[in-house]
Amino acid sequence: MVLASGLTMMIGREDDLQVVGVSRPALDNRSAIEASHADVVLLGCTHVDGFVLRTCRSITDTLTEIRVVVLTDDQDPTAIHRAWQSGATGLAHRRDRLGRVFDALRSSGSN
Repeated sequence: MVLASGLTMMIGREDDLQVVGVSRPALDNRSAIEASHADVVLLGCTHVDGFVLRTCRSITDTLTEIRVVVLTDDQDPTAIHRAWQSGATGLAHRRDRLGRVFDALRSSGSN
């Protein structure tokens, strides 16, 4: 939860980004995601695995107005490709500079 708290604080410093909720785990809190009226969900994960892919697909299939950005440690090109196939509109690596994460959020939100 430290990563979520830090990201929440840093996103809050951006004039054009706003955190409307923090939910964990995302699949169990789809109603909270829907109620937040978010434009973009930042889905954090260590590896792009079946759970992440199902969560991404569930959000993009049922909450079609919401975009998903996956923030991951995974560098496997096949896993990253599967995230795109599951509906992710943005990807960022946890080792990326924070500006890159913000860019992924901004570009996904403008789709």
